[in-house]
Parts: sequence; C-alpha cells; structure tokens
Amino acid sequence: MIIKSFKLTGCDKTYYHAQLIKFEQHMIKNYPDIVRAEYGKQDNRGSLSISLVDDNGAIHKQRHFKTKDELLGFVIGYNLAKRDGHL
Repeated sequence: MIIKSFKLTGCDKTYYHAQLIKFEQHMIKNYPDIVRAEYGKQDNRGSLSISLVDDNGAIHKQRHFKTKDELLGFVIGYNLAKRDGHL
C-alpha cells in the first residue's frame, strides 16, 4: 500500500489505515493481476484517487475523488458492504 500526497491524521488515523489495508487486501484477493493499491494525488489535476496497480507496475483501474474524506468514505463504505454480504 502506498499513500501519496495526503496524511491520515487525528484520533481516527489508525482506523482509516486499517480500512485502506482491508480494501487493498480484498482487491488483491479478488483480482489476481492486482499487486497493490495506491492512494492519493496521482496527477496534476489535483484530485485524489485510488489506483489498483498490476504486476507490471501499470495502473489497472483508477477512481478519482474530490477530497480525502470522499476517498475514505468510499473505502469504508466498500468494506462495510463487503462485510455485510452485499458484494
């Protein structure tokens, strides 16, 4: 897992870090060509993104977000849906 251009801060940083790891582990388990997830600023547009990187180092899939809270909300929501059997 790589976090670029933003920090996890505050009393919830351990929780957020665990959620990012859980999301990455699920992606690696369910998509054999994915080897890691990268979170953060990926380009000069200023948006944050989740990038799923394959074993060649190429970005396999990418999703953009306007804010860090939006990115973390997506990851937490995904993890909750997976936990509750909706995925």
